[in-house]
Amino acid sequence: MDIKNGVLAEGKYGTGELIQYEDGRDLLIKVDKPFDFKTGFDIELLLGYRQSCKDINEFYGPRGRTKWGEERYKEIVKEVKEKNIPPFKIPIKNQGVSSSCTGQALSYYISVLNMIETGKWVDISARDIYAYISLGEGVGAYLRDALKLSVDRGVGTEELVPSYHYEYVNGRQFITPYNESEYLVKPKETEELKKIRTALRAKEFRLVQYTNDQMEQMAWAQLLGFGCYFSVDGENNGTWSSEYPQPPKKRVWGHALYGANAKDREIGFPNSWGTVGVNGWQKLRQNYFDAGAVGVAWTLIDKDNIYNNMDVKKFIKDNDLNQVRNTDTGAYGVIYHGKLLLISNERAGLYMVDREARGLIGKGKTVNINGKQWNEIMDTGLIELF
Repeated sequence: MDIKNGVLAEGKYGTGELIQYEDGRDLLIKVDKPFDFKTGFDIELLLGYRQSCKDINEFYGPRGRTKWGEERYKEIVKEVKEKNIPPFKIPIKNQGVSSSCTGQALSYYISVLNMIETGKWVDISARDIYAYISLGEGVGAYLRDALKLSVDRGVGTEELVPSYHYEYVNGRQFITPYNESEYLVKPKETEELKKIRTALRAKEFRLVQYTNDQMEQMAWAQLLGFGCYFSVDGENNGTWSSEYPQPPKKRVWGHALYGANAKDREIGFPNSWGTVGVNGWQKLRQNYFDAGAVGVAWTLIDKDNIYNNMDVKKFIKDNDLNQVRNTDTGAYGVIYHGKLLLISNERAGLYMVDREARGLIGKGKTVNINGKQWNEIMDTGLIELF
């Protein structure tokens, strides 16, 4: 979208991406081999498989996280077919007429990375991104600013920073997207929001280094990075409600997207315009790339959630919670239903502060607390009763 005005795609869909150029400071991602478009990549297939796994280790397989790539993905595809594991359907967003597409697309991506880690889908707030990077009402924002925010500060959940109005009429729920002015209202900086943001901070982002085959590099970025964050140029040519939008003759507006599917030399994405395309999904064919209408792209590298998983938000509100604090560092943890969940990477010298329970937990040791024997602290951050 040009900085001087707020153009609606097809006269009804909000856009909001400003022209983004490559930045020499960014780390690069590039693969020098052909992408297998026959097998392709499908994030919903992958999330369905993750949902069926007991933990992250099963998801990555015996080679582990650091060896994630094409070989492991093809193993998962085979297992999904053999076991008939259903895909996980990503909830489709709707930005209304706001210029918040940069926040919409990145919030998809962060939700996906969090689900890869935890096995659970949590809606991430587009507003908690866009409100802090917008260049003004109706102007839009830069993709790189959104990525930098996710690394430097982190992003809150839709529950804590809503982007929609929820109304009930005669027992039916009606959901209406915030307008542009409402999107720009920053949320109250509560301790809960700050903790969730910190838990969801990304490690880094990497620029996809394009070659002569831009689509191929984008496909590789999706497979290796569980998707990619990119932009397109567009104009109101009547095709942006269809499954296959057509490239513009000239740039009228820009739009940020989360690339999450690569198959048969097509790039698929869940848009943030409600039920456009096929159930909210659309695809770009080679002609869009040939027209030079696909912008730079990035992958986002996740960092382990400090809280192990997003259930901590529930723990904080639970009456059965017992708190744990490291008396030396001030790091906090919680005990919930017979398990100790660490909220810090610190794993030694935790002092239990319960109504009556007292005891020290030493690294790699068992300890007796209130007559109950506890096992050593495991890598998952859990102490199991035995």
